[in-house]
Amino acid sequence: MLISHPPTLTSDPADWWEIVAKPACRIFCQKLSKLLAHRRRETLSLLRAALQAALAAKDWPTAATIKERIKTEDTYRHQGAVTRARLPNISGDEEDIFALASESGRPPMAATKVRTAWPTEPGQPPSKILNDQHEIEAEIVAYFEALFNGCHVATPAAPEPVDSGQSFVPDMSLVPDFTTHLPRLTEGQSESLEAPSSCWSYWPP
Repeated sequence: MLISHPPTLTSDPADWWEIVAKPACRIFCQKLSKLLAHRRRETLSLLRAALQAALAAKDWPTAATIKERIKTEDTYRHQGAVTRARLPNISGDEEDIFALASESGRPPMAATKVRTAWPTEPGQPPSKILNDQHEIEAEIVAYFEALFNGCHVATPAAPEPVDSGQSFVPDMSLVPDFTTHLPRLTEGQSESLEAPSSCWSYWPP
């Protein structure tokens, strides 16, 4: 496009830049970005397939090398996502499943396996892996239902949060221990807070 519409001696360089050059540069960058993104996706697909083959063959050195290459590709992609979002880059920050899905253009895969909670008392059933879709759904719903209702507790014997069966109730008898040494307002300060005010006291007409 730049070659087919070169600037002439009689044309205005500013008009040529706005009408011809800038749109051509934008189209070129978009096409190049799309091409590179497609190549990165295909490379990651190839690396993941090679990693599965290496793990199946128990070729641990090759698997470690492929994992490092995948990590490098993921880091590069994450840097691009941070740049587009205009957010500060945090060292060691990793993408979550939703960020990966937004970058790949595919929704996150549903959970195919879930481990139940570890037993907290003797006689309770041991932790196990759930594979049935309905059991997985029931386990996840039960976990978040207890979480949102404040039923999770942790004890020294069971550091992982478990469902206590009852919602959290604050102990109001502990409140004085937290408020005993707090500074208090004087009467004059209290009266100034209760004094009437209007917008004109902050922005005089």
